[in-house]
Amino acid sequence: MSEKIPCEMIRDLLPSYVDGLTSKTTDKAVETHVADCTDCKTALDFMREGEEKKEKTEEKKEIDFLKKTRRKKTQSVVIGVLTAIVILFAAIIAKVYFIGSPIDEEFVSCRLSVNGKEISVGGGSKIRNSDVPFVDFEEKDGVVTISFRSVRESRFHTGGYLESFTAENEIKTVKLDDRIVWNNGKAISKITSDAFETRHLYVGAMPENNRTATALGVYEVLGTFSNALKTS
Repeated sequence: MSEKIPCEMIRDLLPSYVDGLTSKTTDKAVETHVADCTDCKTALDFMREGEEKKEKTEEKKEIDFLKKTRRKKTQSVVIGVLTAIVILFAAIIAKVYFIGSPIDEEFVSCRLSVNGKEISVGGGSKIRNSDVPFVDFEEKDGVVTISFRSVRESRFHTGGYLESFTAENEIKTVKLDDRIVWNNGKAISKITSDAFETRHLYVGAMPENNRTATALGVYEVLGTFSNALKTS
């Protein structure tokens, strides 16, 4: 077969043969020829070596690309996590030192003065290492409700608070959260306000009676006692 097919034709077929593009008949002819032709065999080996080097180079490029891509993804994840941590930390700092959280009125000292539509309040936090820089006013039908927000004491917020508010209508009642502290010109003590909040219509409602007794401090004075309703 090698005598019938010139080397030039075999050399022309070698690239396709190496790439696996030739038919079985052509493959057999090339293999028969190179078995007896040293020059064509050398050319075939050279092409195969070049193809192997090319494949290795392509494989290395692919591996390097995958490594680079993975490295970038890892860096992106790390940066994303660090960014999230920084944002979370900043949010916590802002919440604790600048924005604040609602604080119940019982933990806030409050002095208030009412004059017509004007109200002024001053005081501070009863909780150690905290401050009350934010006072919110809400008005509805002559009732002004005051609420507070506290923050961690820092150089940004130190000391107490002093705020004023002008209502649209003449002030009739002032509340700290849900507790009435001023009504129609008179200051309302906490015990009076607490007892007022337990008001109920039926004198025989014992659980409600106990709530009223607790608000008035009866248990602190008399200790444990019992009550009963006599209907005769």
